[in-house]
Amino acid sequence: MKVKKVKPEAVRNLNKFLTKRLERIATMMELLTEAHDDWAITGKKDYILLETETYDFNDAIKILKEQGFDGSEFILKVEYTRKWGVL
Repeated sequence: MKVKKVKPEAVRNLNKFLTKRLERIATMMELLTEAHDDWAITGKKDYILLETETYDFNDAIKILKEQGFDGSEFILKVEYTRKWGVL
């Protein structure tokens, strides 16, 4: 979206919004890395990705919700791999 006549106050408001949002993201990262130490953390263009195969999905949600985060502030995805074995 292109905007004409951007005013200085609009830039300041964006700064305040981004600062607050980035602080929330950093807090989420701190909570999760303090709760579990086996994360692969990758910075992407539009998001930060934390991946692990050794921490329970429900525990992560519980920690975040206990600290006042709601589901609109993060996306948690679970992937399962089917493994075949011989009995």
